[in-house]
Order: sequence, then structure tokens, then C-alpha cells
Amino acid sequence: MNQNQPLDPKLDSTLQQMKALEPDEATYQAMEDRLLSAIEQHAHSHSNIENDTTDANQRTFFEVFKAIFQPQRILAGGLATLAFVVSSLLLFTSNTQSAFAQVISHLQNINTMQYQANMIANGNPLMSLKVLYKTPDKVRVETTPASQTDQHNPAGAQMINIIHSQHGKGLTLIPAQKFAIPFAFSVDKAAQSIEQNPLHWFELAKEFKGEAEYLGTDVVNAQNVEGFRFANNDIVISIWANTETNMPVRFAMSSDNGGDQPIFTMQADLELNISIEESLFSLEIPADYTLVGEDKD
Repeated sequence: MNQNQPLDPKLDSTLQQMKALEPDEATYQAMEDRLLSAIEQHAHSHSNIENDTTDANQRTFFEVFKAIFQPQRILAGGLATLAFVVSSLLLFTSNTQSAFAQVISHLQNINTMQYQANMIANGNPLMSLKVLYKTPDKVRVETTPASQTDQHNPAGAQMINIIHSQHGKGLTLIPAQKFAIPFAFSVDKAAQSIEQNPLHWFELAKEFKGEAEYLGTDVVNAQNVEGFRFANNDIVISIWANTETNMPVRFAMSSDNGGDQPIFTMQADLELNISIEESLFSLEIPADYTLVGEDKD
């Protein structure tokens, strides 16, 4: 944190007002007793919290305040110290949300994206996906069933879907049989579920306006990252971003119906703003493919 960064005017005003207070010793003792009692009661009432992250944060919060308000450490500057701690916590929250906003901004402004992911349904591997995206609306999804061992490539994928979402046009290629199936769809009825749209997480992230849960720091592919998590109805999305640039590095998405395990989960490392051949998004029928038909629905 930049030590020379000025405090928010409201926080600074609060700090100055609290510094100006000079309660007597009896008032300090009464404040200490009430605060310690409240902390102990609150900590006890949350002793069975199942969420490890939330529980850890609460314990840390209570330990900080207990350390500050030990009887032998109650000094004339106690309130000023409390104000500093509260201000620091508020500024930390503000900084993490600012970083998350930059992460979302990067997603909103990318030119290309590529990732490979495994989709798991009800705890069982369902399929492997290779997803290529080019702004503003071109998507290529190469799908391989989990039962197959071949790698992600045009020859090995069981099915390839190429979509131009803003124009309501697409092309399905079946490499094994060399079949090509053009199709059209209503732009208003574009797929909006994990199962049907592997970029659903991307659309939700770009449109998200709320605050995200901070997941702390980690290392992904030799990069220092910090994680953020947010939810949209029953879909939970986590994004890890480089701590220096705030560029997204990894995402995870799951759909939960309230059961013991998610219905769908998907996680992948992201490659952003890389060079992708335009021909991979072509809706033209390859010369060695047979045109099977066109879906007019």
C-alpha cells in the first residue's frame, strides 16, 4: 500500500475526530470491558461456521482487536489505534475491489482468448473443450468426449462448432465423417447455460456489477495471482489474476443446485490477446467436407 496516498476525506475526518477524544481512565475501562465481552460472545456464536475462509477472516479480525485491547495495552492513544485499524481494513477492501474492477475491465477489452477445459457433470468427467474467441462475436469450440484420449486438435475433436453470435449463424463440423452442417439461430435465444455455452462465464463476468469475495493470493503457472469469487444466481465464478497487471490468468465456474456437489464444474488457464488464425472462424464449407443440410429453426 502506498504510504503517501491521502486518506479518503470521510475516513480522515473520522480519524481526526477520534484522535481529539480524551476519555478518562474509567471510560476506557468500561469501553474495554464491553468490547471484549462482545468479541468473545460473537466469536463463540461463530465457532461452528463451516466456511473455512470466512471463519479464518473472523478469527483474524477478533485476534487483532483482542491484541489492541489487552488491559495492559490500553493507553491514551487506544482510540486512535482503533481508528487506524478500521481505516486500514476499509482501505484494504477498497483496494481489492478496485483490483477486481480492473480484472473485469481487462476481460471487457480483450481482442482474443483461448483456453482448454474439462467439464465435469455430477462429479463425472463429461467432455474436454478447446475454446477460441475473437471479438466481437466469433467463437470456435472443439469438443472431445471424456472417454476419448486424443488431444485437442481439429483431427482429434469429435465435433467443432463455429459461431458468429451477432449474426445468428454457425457451422458444425464432424471431422471423422467429414460432415459439415450449417445452422442458423435466433440471436435473442442464444445459449445461456454452462452446458450449452462454454463462454457463459465470460459474458456473466463482463456484466457483473457487484462486489467480489477476495480469495487471497496463490501461484499459477509461475505467476503471483490473487483470486476473486462472485455468484450469479446458482452459478459461481472464480477468477485469478496477475497481482502486478490484474490480467486474468485462470477461471473456474460451477453450477450448484444446493446439493452436496455442483451439477457442472469447469476450470481453465487463460491465454488472452494472442494471435489466432482468422480461418479458424470461417463459416465456409471445407473443400473435403460433405454438406449434410442446414437447420432453419
